[in-house]
Amino acid sequence: MLPVFDGKQRFDLVLKPKKAVRVQNRSATAYSGPAVICRVKFIPIAGYKANDPGIKFMAQSNEIEVWLIPVSRTNMYVPYRIVLPTPVGYGTAVVTSIQVAGSKRASAD
Repeated sequence: MLPVFDGKQRFDLVLKPKKAVRVQNRSATAYSGPAVICRVKFIPIAGYKANDPGIKFMAQSNEIEVWLIPVSRTNMYVPYRIVLPTPVGYGTAVVTSIQVAGSKRASAD
C-alpha cells in the first residue's frame, strides 16, 4: 500500500502483482528488460467532494494497472507504464526516459 497526500487530497494506492513480462523496444536508447504488471486499487480517504463522479469511477475500477521496472544496481522499481480506464476508453502513459543520478554523501569532519 502506498499512502499518498498531494497537498489537497489523501488516498491509498494498493498494488497487487498480476504477472511478470519482458519489455522489448526496437530503439537502442529505450528500455528493454523485465517488468512487473500490478493491478492498482485507488482508495480515496479525504479531501474529496462526497459525490464526485470521477472519484467514484476510479474507486470502483479494477482496471488500473502500473508496469514497474527495476532500477539498475538498486532494490527499487519505478513506473514504466500506467493504464487508467476512462468513461470513453483507456488512457496510457509510458516513460520515455529515466535518469538516475548518484547521491553524494557529505563528510562529517
